[in-house]
Amino acid sequence: MMLAVSPAPQTVCARATDGSQGEVGIKLRESIAEALDSRTFEDRGAEIFTRVSAALHRASAEDGTFTSPEAFGRVLEFLNLLPPTVPIPEVVVESETEIGLDWDEGSRRVVSLTVRDNPMVGFAAFLGAEPLYGRTPFTGEIPETLRFLLRRLYPGPRPCR
Repeated sequence: MMLAVSPAPQTVCARATDGSQGEVGIKLRESIAEALDSRTFEDRGAEIFTRVSAALHRASAEDGTFTSPEAFGRVLEFLNLLPPTVPIPEVVVESETEIGLDWDEGSRRVVSLTVRDNPMVGFAAFLGAEPLYGRTPFTGEIPETLRFLLRRLYPGPRPCR
């Protein structure tokens, strides 16, 4: 007995039927490549440092609050671990030992973190009708709870690391 197997059907895409191969798709790919080339990690690191420094300056000038070196270092470490899919948050000095990070994407889409000068990070989130809050340890990588909250706020192709 002889058994014949036909090959799997081949998919054919023509420019006329596939928008990703047309002019619009080509322009989109070019604009993405250009954006990725111009947005280097050094630029993001400089933006992070600028935002944190501006918050420290505002706090010292307006309230006379000076942040501990530990809180400053921990907030820089945390922000540098964020993936590019998560925008850099607003930075607010809350006290001498706490720096706040705020992402506000409109009604019912808010995540706020408090990075302290100790290993704990406080969090409060309002996502839809669901308020979430608590504390979690930060020991050199973004804790799973915070990755979950940021993925809910910014669902993107790459997960938080």
